[in-house]
Amino acid sequence: MLRFSYHRKVNIQQILFYLNLGIFVGCAYYLGNYYFQGAKSEARIDELRARMETGSFSTFQYAENKETKKSGKEVVVLDSASESKSMLEAYAMARETDYPYLVGRIKIEGTPIDYFVMQTPDDPEYFLDKDVTGAYNKEGTPFADVKCDLEKPTNNIMIYAHAMKNQHQFGSLRKYKSEEYYKEHPIIQFETMYEPMCDYEIVAAFYGTRYLEDDEDVFRYYYFFGTEDEREFDYFIDNVKELQCYDTGITPKFGDELITLSTCNNEKQDMEFGRFVVVARKVTNENRDEKKDSEEKKDEESEEAEDKSLSYDDLINSMHTDEPVPEEEAHPDETVEENAEETAEEVQEEAETTEEQTE
Repeated sequence: MLRFSYHRKVNIQQILFYLNLGIFVGCAYYLGNYYFQGAKSEARIDELRARMETGSFSTFQYAENKETKKSGKEVVVLDSASESKSMLEAYAMARETDYPYLVGRIKIEGTPIDYFVMQTPDDPEYFLDKDVTGAYNKEGTPFADVKCDLEKPTNNIMIYAHAMKNQHQFGSLRKYKSEEYYKEHPIIQFETMYEPMCDYEIVAAFYGTRYLEDDEDVFRYYYFFGTEDEREFDYFIDNVKELQCYDTGITPKFGDELITLSTCNNEKQDMEFGRFVVVARKVTNENRDEKKDSEEKKDEESEEAEDKSLSYDDLINSMHTDEPVPEEEAHPDETVEENAEETAEEVQEEAETTEEQTE
């Protein structure tokens, strides 16, 4: 009996040991694979970035070394005389070779966000778990909604990406919940296969929700891809400004081109449906002048308010001078009483004179 109990105790200890060991190995594998996937994805992005910036593409495969040239495969190197033209040509060649769904690139200076953007008309969420080459990767790749027309831009270009804990993809986008972070990085840069890099000034950052289909009277920001109806445009902007984490002082008007970056949000209780969103407006000469005029007007109003404040202060200070006050003004209540008594005496004298004349 004692022998049986001893062996049973040993077996339980062994089971617990191997169970804990299995959990440890599983966690180690998960973490290792997580960082491996991230490193692999970033490496392929760096490769594409280098190829785009140098304009080096092969008709059949990427020319990684001189041996490729010896093999007789065609290598194309763009003329750097015109940077914007070269970049657009690079997009065309990239799509003809290894990156058929490449449509743009998004950057925010001073942040980890510098990624290429994909778009797959036949499979809207294809790059949700694919890297830039189309290979499986949990980090995915930023992609534009299929309803967005990049050749003839609509009012709004919607771009999605994961919010990775290692800050990859749109992992750093949620930092825009801080107004200080916004002030340090107020501009988003975006280029497409049709247009060179343009600046977009951030309009608002807000917490959004991915609603169920039967939810009513809710704001589905992810349904707005542009409109020719001014009322629909204003409805979108009004709701965005109502939800904003802070006021940027920028309110787009009908006709402005927008870009919307959307990512998952796990900081709220409804993490399954929670989203964090940043909306930005394309900077043009027209709205740049409007913004400048608006800032100058605010400065003038601020100066006027300051002048009025100083005038009021001067008035208050003048009421507290050390100069002697005239005797008549020193006791205004006494002066009023003396005048009232004199008036009463005059009225009484006139009444007595009238009575005498009557008699």
